[in-house]
Amino acid sequence: MAQVIYYRLKNIKTKGIDGKNLHDTEKPIELMKILIANSSKVNDIVIDPFMGIGSTGIACKQLHRRFIGIEIDKKYYHIAKERILNF
Repeated sequence: MAQVIYYRLKNIKTKGIDGKNLHDTEKPIELMKILIANSSKVNDIVIDPFMGIGSTGIACKQLHRRFIGIEIDKKYYHIAKERILNF
């Protein structure tokens, strides 16, 4: 029988200076860390073709994975770039 593990993660959205969410479907960094840690090894490349504001990239940085992020929206791309570089 498979073991089931439950995680309690807070889904706190990143806010802009106006107090509004920067992105409506932002994923928690801690969730992305769990998924990345369980599906890759240190120095592996993780690709996120719908990067949004970069939660996956931040998780990769913290877990020592290489990261390729793709985002069609320039606004979100620049937010993600800034977040990943400064985290």
